[in-house]
Amino acid sequence: MSIESSDPGWSWEDYPVLAELPGEDSGFVVLDEMLDAILLSWFAGPRHVARCTDFVPRPGPRESAFGPDGGMVMVQREWTDADREGLDRHVDDELVEAGLPPRPHGYEWFLLAPGFASFEAVRALKNREFFFAPRSSAGAVKRVRWLVDHVVADLPAIGHRRP
Repeated sequence: MSIESSDPGWSWEDYPVLAELPGEDSGFVVLDEMLDAILLSWFAGPRHVARCTDFVPRPGPRESAFGPDGGMVMVQREWTDADREGLDRHVDDELVEAGLPPRPHGYEWFLLAPGFASFEAVRALKNREFFFAPRSSAGAVKRVRWLVDHVVADLPAIGHRRP
């Protein structure tokens, strides 16, 4: 499937839903909310990406607060429903800007990438200059095209793991 294709032959509803968070040895890595991971979740398709209604524990947003001495300190707080809704809106905005449909809300997204400890390890396959934070969806599509063509294409499909 060409990354420029406007109709890849699937919709978000075609992505498998995992019954529980994948374990460390499952081969799945969590996709973050950075633009390249958001786009990859679409272009890699339901053969390589799954979703789950449970979320991987991670630090919540940081905000400033007054410390015991009256000075400002940064504190980490728990995620709220409003935080998650704001993040979902951000993801939708990024997808729509790239000409893609909004993603269903309420899921954590995973790439089946056996042999990789994290999505950062997948990103690291291309040199650092190539994977600087994209400032536009057009720049991110170029980076995701490389990942789909050179990495995801060689990964096993969900349900069809290599021996």
